[in-house]
Amino acid sequence: TYAGLTNVAIDRAQFKLLIEQMRWAAFYNQEQVYERCVKVSQELLPTIFDMNSESAQKFAEILQELSKIHVQTETPDLQ
Repeated sequence: TYAGLTNVAIDRAQFKLLIEQMRWAAFYNQEQVYERCVKVSQELLPTIFDMNSESAQKFAEILQELSKIHVQTETPDLQ
């Protein structure tokens, strides 16, 4: 249906945005934002991609690895 195709397109756009937000959160040490983006991406992945495909399975593995990373780092003392 047309509505179904629209929802998939919206979900894919949201997925791309989540990936960009993960990058931003990692760069700015925003651990809560990073964790939420990884979690939502993991939930969204099977709704927009065929999980039988090798590339989607690989992406799921990468997201699983990313979920284990803590981005909170201390700023080094430059003195």
